[in-house]
Amino acid sequence: HKGILMTRTSVLLSYSSGNDPKSTVSVYLPIFHFSLSDVKAIVAAYQLNLKSNNSAASKGDAPFEDVYTTDWYYAPVVFAYQHSLMTGTSDSTFSPQDTLTRAMAVQTLYNYSGKPETADSNRFSDVKQGDWYCKAVSWAAENGVTAGTSETTFSPNDLVTREQFAALLYRFKNGQQTQCSLDAFADANDVSDWAKDAVKWAVNNKILSGSKMNDGTLMLLPRSGATRAETAVMLERMVENVK
Repeated sequence: HKGILMTRTSVLLSYSSGNDPKSTVSVYLPIFHFSLSDVKAIVAAYQLNLKSNNSAASKGDAPFEDVYTTDWYYAPVVFAYQHSLMTGTSDSTFSPQDTLTRAMAVQTLYNYSGKPETADSNRFSDVKQGDWYCKAVSWAAENGVTAGTSETTFSPNDLVTREQFAALLYRFKNGQQTQCSLDAFADANDVSDWAKDAVKWAVNNKILSGSKMNDGTLMLLPRSGATRAETAVMLERMVENVK
């Protein structure tokens, strides 16, 4: 809420429209009809309705009802969907804040590669024929894009960090070492030794740009989970910046 003004006969609600703090809606409601909790519920429902009218589904850009035009990742998610790099977590949801799994990660690159035929010689005991990611895992292992978490397991549901996804893209694109400095990032020392070449490559190619904190500090957050929204951004930048 931006504010609630009570009078003897009504309540004036002023609140942000959607995710835009500069856009304000004001509504007068008869005070004798509603309690304060009722008013809050009405506002919440109305804001949800405003958001739904600005979803990717309502705009016809993608079928997702949980991705909105005001979201910073809207364009990359639409790009990833329209280029068949990523699908939803259901017919109508993208789940942008969910963390990427190993299965999702290899599936995105398998999609990007055009879903080539594989030998289907899957050696991982935790990946079964018929699993939606089975062919992607086989392809990734055959082509050296990624290995298992052991000789016999792939751990498809394990979560992927930002530096791990950068390393996956680095191997996929046969990235070359670069002298790119990470000094601009306050947490550069948190990058794992095995991931430094990949992260430098990703920063140099503007695939990773870091996250700005409230105090202005720029952070890589290399060991934080890569969200599905962040994954869409990194994929779009890879497609556009790395030929």
